[in-house]
Amino acid sequence: MRMALSTALSAEGVTVLAELARSEDVVPHHLSQRPDLILYSLYTMEQAELAVISSLRQTFPETAVAVLVTGEQKGQGQAALAHGAQLILDKTASRDSLLAALNSFHNLYC
Repeated sequence: MRMALSTALSAEGVTVLAELARSEDVVPHHLSQRPDLILYSLYTMEQAELAVISSLRQTFPETAVAVLVTGEQKGQGQAALAHGAQLILDKTASRDSLLAALNSFHNLYC
C-alpha cells in the first residue's frame, strides 16, 4: 500500500520517501533527499520504530511525516503522534481514501 500511495503522489508532483523497508535506513537515506513527505509504516510499537519518527522530526522539521498503522495494536496511532507524526492513516482504509487524505494533508502543510 505504501508504494502504491507513493507512486500516485509522485505522479502528482509530490516528492515522497516511502521505499525503505528497514527503519534504520530512513534517516541515512533521507540525508540524500529532501522529500515533501515521508510515508512511514509502523508495524509494531517497539521503541526503535517510534524513535525513527522522532529522529526524522528532529533532524528534518520541514519534512511532513505521515504514518500508516495497522490498527491491530491499540494505541499505535497515539504513540506515533507522541513521537512527532503529523498524520496517522489506517492501512485498512481504501487506497482512494488514503490518497485523498494524503493529498489534503500535503496541500495544507507542505
